[in-house]
Amino acid sequence: MSLPLRANRDVPTQPRSVRELLAAMGAGEREAAAEFVQRYGPQIRRRVRGKLRTSMRRLFDSQDILSTLSRRLDSYVHRGLFEPRSEEELWGLVFMIAEHSVVEKARIWQALSEKEGEQSGLAGEAAGRFDRAARGTGVVLAEEDEFEGLLESVPHELDRQIARLWAMNLSSEAIATELGLTVDVVRTRWRRTRDQLRFHFAQEPM
Repeated sequence: MSLPLRANRDVPTQPRSVRELLAAMGAGEREAAAEFVQRYGPQIRRRVRGKLRTSMRRLFDSQDILSTLSRRLDSYVHRGLFEPRSEEELWGLVFMIAEHSVVEKARIWQALSEKEGEQSGLAGEAAGRFDRAARGTGVVLAEEDEFEGLLESVPHELDRQIARLWAMNLSSEAIATELGLTVDVVRTRWRRTRDQLRFHFAQEPM
């Protein structure tokens, strides 16, 4: 007498195609976004690595950019903002996020490396985005913003507030008035915070 066949539970499931992952992400499935980044991570890293100058590779590499891409793609899917409807549009979004991340990190490092001043590159860039958001143009500083991500390494909320106000292009005097501090305290705390941010930036995983 023959025995009934049992399903082999160890047989791996068939990987989903890019088209299937695309549809799943459009439906809000965050696991699909993670699966896409994991499977095509090496291909994305090769593309990013080719765009990094030697000087930038000493600060961060393609793995760091891939981590940022993963967070942002997950956020788009989770918040229902994922719009690509074709494989071409999907890859366009992926490489746009990666390239913007490279540019943002380069700007942040340049700004943190400059001498202390109120008109650094980062301050001007962040202030511009705050201004455009205030005018209702739809440009906002999202949670995934590189600068906001760096602030997670700053332990004191007061120092994070000072850094955010500095990024909005406020002078030391204006920050002191806003937070009820003296100008010397603001400058001292910002100088210390800036050094912490620079150290953390340089220590990110390679």
